Amino acid sequence: MQNLRTSYRDFIDAIPQDASSSKILIIEDSALDISILTELLSGIASIQYAETGKKALSFFPENDFDLILVDIMLPDMTGFDLLEKFAKISSLQETPIIIISALSDPLSEEKGLNLGAVDFISKPFHPASVRVRVKNQIALSHATKELRKANEKLSLLAAIDPLTDVFNRRQFEILITQSLDDNETQGMECCYLMLDFDHFKNTNDTYGHDIGDKVLRSVAKSWNKSLRPGDILGRLGGEEFEVFLPQSSFDQGKMVAERLRQVASKTAIFADGIQVPITASIGLIYTEKTHLSLTTMRKEADDLLYQAKHAGRNCVRSCELT
Repeated sequence: MQNLRTSYRDFIDAIPQDASSSKILIIEDSALDISILTELLSGIASIQYAETGKKALSFFPENDFDLILVDIMLPDMTGFDLLEKFAKISSLQETPIIIISALSDPLSEEKGLNLGAVDFISKPFHPASVRVRVKNQIALSHATKELRKANEKLSLLAAIDPLTDVFNRRQFEILITQSLDDNETQGMECCYLMLDFDHFKNTNDTYGHDIGDKVLRSVAKSWNKSLRPGDILGRLGGEEFEVFLPQSSFDQGKMVAERLRQVASKTAIFADGIQVPITASIGLIYTEKTHLSLTTMRKEADDLLYQAKHAGRNCVRSCELT
C-alpha cells in the first residue's frame, strides 16, 4: 500500500505541472470568445478548437482530452445535441464537459447538467471564475484517471468494498476528509448525500440474502455510472451508502440525488419470476462552509434521511448548512 495513492491530495499532487500535458477542446464558433478563452486558459493546458459539432466529433475516438468546453449555440447543431452524441462515445465517459453559453436561464443549465455536463459557465466570462472552474475540473479529470489506473492494482482492493466494488467506509473517509481540506483552501461548495435502501430487511427475509446482495451490487454499479467524474461513492455499511459531490451547487446536488433515487427504483431484479421492489431514501446537505467535518455532514444528512423515511420513503430530503 505504500506506493498506492489513497488520498484526494495525492491525486491532485499527481497532476502534471506542464501545461502541454493537459489538453482542452473548445467547441465554439465565435472568434472573439475563442480569443478570450485562449488568453484566460493560457498556461493551464494546450488548447484545440472546433467551430462546429461535426468537426468536434471528428476528434474522437483518437484524441484524449482532459476537459471539453462546448457552446450551446453552434452552426450545425446545439450543444445539447452534441452532449447526447458524446454520451455514446466510450472514450469520453470519464471526460468532464463544461457548457458555455449566453443563455443563463436555469432550464438551460438544468438540461445541460442532465445531459452529462459537469458545470455551466455563462457569458460574458468572469476571468477568475473561468480559470478556477477549468483548473478544478482538470484536477478532477486527472484524479479520476489516476484512480482508474490504481484500480487495476491488486493493492487497491484494500480500499474497495468487496461486495459492491465502491469505496469502503475507511477509504471514503480518507478521500473526503482531505477533499474538505482542499475545498476550504479553494473556497469550493459541495454536497454530501446519505442513501439507505427502504425495507431492506424485508428484502433479505423474503427473497434471501443472495438476492439482497444482488440488489446492493446492481444498484451501486448503476449509481457509479450515473455520477460525474470526480464524484465519490462509498458504502457506509449494510444497506447504507454515501456520496460526496465536490464543486456542486445546492440545485446540482438535488438533481443528482433525485437521479440516484430514480436509478434505484428502476433497477430490475427478479426472484422466482417476481420483481423485487427496490427504493431508496436520501438525505442531502449542501454547504459552502467546507471547514465542516465529515462527522458533522453525516449527522445532518442522517437526520434528513430519517425525515425521508418518516415521509413515506423513496424520496429526498435536503437542506443547506450555513
